[in-house]
Amino acid sequence: MALPSDGDIEIALLWAIVDAGGEARPRDAYRAVTARFPQLTDDDIRGALPSGGNRWTNRIQWVRQGLVASGQIHRKPHGVWRITDKGRDRLKLGSGLQPPPPPAPPDEGRPHRQLQNQLREIGAMLGCYSATEYRLDPYQYDVIWKRDEWQPSPGNVFEVQHHGNLEAALLKLKHAHDVCKPKLCLVVTGEGDQKKVSKMLGPLFSGVFHEIKSRTLVLTAQQVTELHESLSRHRDVLTELT
Repeated sequence: MALPSDGDIEIALLWAIVDAGGEARPRDAYRAVTARFPQLTDDDIRGALPSGGNRWTNRIQWVRQGLVASGQIHRKPHGVWRITDKGRDRLKLGSGLQPPPPPAPPDEGRPHRQLQNQLREIGAMLGCYSATEYRLDPYQYDVIWKRDEWQPSPGNVFEVQHHGNLEAALLKLKHAHDVCKPKLCLVVTGEGDQKKVSKMLGPLFSGVFHEIKSRTLVLTAQQVTELHESLSRHRDVLTELT
């Protein structure tokens, strides 16, 4: 579908910053703005530019630049998006705009994003620094875990494949392996995909992915969800242990 207009994104971004207390980190602003457009599809959110960057986050960045130029968001400090009085006035007075209603849960009906969030939360519960949409040029990976935020390379890389190209997902994981040798995990949602991936990791599939077989764990969506639910029940204990 067509992405929202710049004007709609401007309002969503300003409200996202206000809701965060007047300033927000870019990655938090991306999530908050995205949540205000539940009609966006996974393809809309994950689509890439010819240069390799994420099309949706790039659009938000350009909108933010426009708001900076018009004096509605402060230019500084770096890494923090802070609304100005002019930006607040626009929300109060501009065309009678009111805060949008609370967005529908962003994961509703979106298995891919739900699994991303579950994997990120599992990592956090295990004491890792975890993040979504992590870039290892030229690819962007669904979830990564690190021992801490300052570790230069991820120790675990996850790719979620929801009714998509399994070979493309494995190629992305192979690239991560070639760059920094992390543990790899492919999460599949399609019926029978686990068996298909096992064959692709074997020597009969031209051997392209055979070298990452020993470092690649293949999980189903149900396994991830069950693990998340199990750990969530013991979250307090895990916090004490880690």
